[in-house]
Amino acid sequence: MSGGPLEKDTCRDVILPALVRAGWNGDAVREQAPVREARIISVGGASRQLGDGFVDYVLEVDQAPVAVVETKRAHRQASDGLQQVVRYAQQLDVPLAYASNGTEIIERDMVSGRERVVEGFAGPAEAWSR
Repeated sequence: MSGGPLEKDTCRDVILPALVRAGWNGDAVREQAPVREARIISVGGASRQLGDGFVDYVLEVDQAPVAVVETKRAHRQASDGLQQVVRYAQQLDVPLAYASNGTEIIERDMVSGRERVVEGFAGPAEAWSR
């Protein structure tokens, strides 16, 4: 059984063009951005470590991060990247997190906690307003 296109191919061929269609381009899109280990304090007062990683895309408005995107290979579910992208969003303190397999896009609003399947990525103005 073939795994289909590699994650990097899905990023290049599907996700990046979708980001451009939503209005993201140039310096507003950082690819393979490093995310450093962070300690997150939970509501109950306990803390947990979030390790280093690389987020597929960090979306910025005026050099301020506002969203992160994690891509999975086409044969995987978009939801397979959700926990990972939420962790990155927490580490970077951004309001929007997206997980996608190139076919489906799941958006998590980190402020409201709302999670939903969307047709496309929020553009810069919408992301900034959230």
